Order: sequence, then structure tokens, then C-alpha cells
Amino acid sequence: MHVNGRAQRPARSVTFRSTNGLTMYTAVDWEDPASGDLRSSCNCPGWTIWRDKSKPRTCAHVVALVADNFNGLDVVANQAIHSAAEALEFAPTIKDSETLRSLQF
Repeated sequence: MHVNGRAQRPARSVTFRSTNGLTMYTAVDWEDPASGDLRSSCNCPGWTIWRDKSKPRTCAHVVALVADNFNGLDVVANQAIHSAAEALEFAPTIKDSETLRSLQF
């Protein structure tokens, strides 16, 4: 992800299984290398199809990630990311019956 022309570094990734069990969503904390500020994103429909422009974009996965409270959500993986190599290695594996949604920044 780029913010104000600067590449952001993934700092943490949490993968959730959807309520129907067929799809996995990944929420990511992105760290600005210059300031250390964190921003979060998710690839679920709640995040990607944000209709109320008067409020900040959010979803249940990002709320859980920021609060570090995953009660009621099916967490598949929760990993801190320390390097670009780890970011590439950490990709959720999916079964033939599942779909993995992704966002390109």
C-alpha cells in the first residue's frame, strides 16, 4: 500500500474464515516506515464496498485487529510480519472448496 507516495510496510496480518466457511479475509496493519503510524485494511466486502463516505472506512475484522480482540470471529492465522520476506511467505493456504479474496493497492 502507498500513502502520500510512500510505500507502507505490512506489520501484522490476521486471516479470518467467513461465517459461511468458504471464504477467508485478511486484515493487515500497515506501518509507515518514516513515521511509524499504523493504518489498517481488509479485503472483505464490508471494507471494500464502503458506502457511508461520512464515516471512516471499517469492518469487523479491522475493529478486531486494532482492538486485538477476536471474540466471535474465526481466526485462521495471526502473525506479526518483520520483513518483506515474511510478508511474501505469509500467504493463507486455501482448500479447493474455498475462495481467497484479495486487494491490489
